[in-house]
Amino acid sequence: MSGFRHIDWGVAFKAMDGQCESGDRHLVSLFDEGALAAVVDGLGHGREAAESAEAAVKTLGNHPDEPLASLINRCHRNLLRMRGVAMTMVSFQGLGKQEQKRTKIEWLAVGNVEGLLIHTNQNANPRTEWILLNAGTVGYKLPILRTTSVSISPGDQLILATDGIKDTFAEELPQNIPPQQLASQILARHRNPMDDALVLIIRYMEQSI
Repeated sequence: MSGFRHIDWGVAFKAMDGQCESGDRHLVSLFDEGALAAVVDGLGHGREAAESAEAAVKTLGNHPDEPLASLINRCHRNLLRMRGVAMTMVSFQGLGKQEQKRTKIEWLAVGNVEGLLIHTNQNANPRTEWILLNAGTVGYKLPILRTTSVSISPGDQLILATDGIKDTFAEELPQNIPPQQLASQILARHRNPMDDALVLIIRYMEQSI
């Protein structure tokens, strides 16, 4: 769908059957030598869930270069009078530094937005890493916030998915297809029609595309 600097990404989403508006939202935002990617799931369904998710995404978009824990706290304060949200964020650090062969990412999750990092290097150990989900609700009750830092290499891919995507999405993932095509396939094959669903794919590239 979109590519810039050293990442390419794609997103696919659909409201639950019978609803006109989805409470799932996403963000991909550049900042100086970095990028922030996030998926937000408003509690429940319909307009109120969408409004909460949209408020969280707007807050993230206004401060994409801030530490992830700081962003969670900003969203929490802004959502205290609204429905809460679950959210998972990934911050890419050092994009565009040609001397770096590996880029650092940091991630943080509150609630049940799944995150999976897939390493393309066959010798990587582990080949896949799941983002740790911290129990809680942004806007209602926050857990202790712990950010995880890992290194990624060109070709590595992140998948962020709300709970409207069945956890079977990680089984037999197609290889070497564009992020937008992969996001659309996952939505079509693993969507739960009784919930809002969104999947965001982010692939780290060796050079700008």
